[in-house]
Amino acid sequence: MSHLDPNDMVVAELDVVVSNQLASLATQLVMLQQPLRPNWRPYNTDRSGITARFKPQARRLEMTLPLDTRGQNYGDSAEAHKKINILTLRSTAVEDAGGSAFAIGVVREQQLLLLPLDYSLQLRPDMSYLNAETAKQRKDGEDSEEEDIAEEPMTAVEVTVKRRETERQQQARLNSYSHLQQEELAEAWVPLQLHAPDSVPADAIWHKLLLESDAAAAAAAAAAAPGGSSSTARLMPPPLS
Repeated sequence: MSHLDPNDMVVAELDVVVSNQLASLATQLVMLQQPLRPNWRPYNTDRSGITARFKPQARRLEMTLPLDTRGQNYGDSAEAHKKINILTLRSTAVEDAGGSAFAIGVVREQQLLLLPLDYSLQLRPDMSYLNAETAKQRKDGEDSEEEDIAEEPMTAVEVTVKRRETERQQQARLNSYSHLQQEELAEAWVPLQLHAPDSVPADAIWHKLLLESDAAAAAAAAAAAPGGSSSTARLMPPPLS
């Protein structure tokens, strides 16, 4: 420790506990990122009227935040279909084929509690309402053109063609974007209730984790004993070969 600055004094010593107890709460730990928003200008999530919903299988999260339509930054002169009074944030999953190798560290009651992340989501503004208006205008234009063209009588013929697929082609189709999109559309939304970090429900979760941290610390000590595996191996990726 001689290489440390002698003026950099140790101010506290904390027990480090690696906990996977979130699994016992039938939930997952997800990190929400906002890549288009600077850290000094976060979204105001303390306001009332914020709603959230989630599709667990698709890992899709949507949050709606009310906008201050009376503020000087609100574009009141915009076209009618571009005026909105709520901002919808829609998530995309962060691709990580090897699983998340990160953890959240929180200091509570003189303990550094490390909680492994299940995965991460990135939130960006949803602009689908603009696409819906564009599609409506395009459809209205096509309908008006069709009314001006006399159509010849046609006979409906139903044809069914099914191409034989190999097992590999079938798996590729099942993993295709269109198939995943169909599965996501079929999955029902689960409404979520938001809680502030200092709220009673949030405090209850931390209290439960800390109560079980002693057992987690004992298990970690046993795993670190000769013949056991280090508990941090569950957090750190394996070395490159």
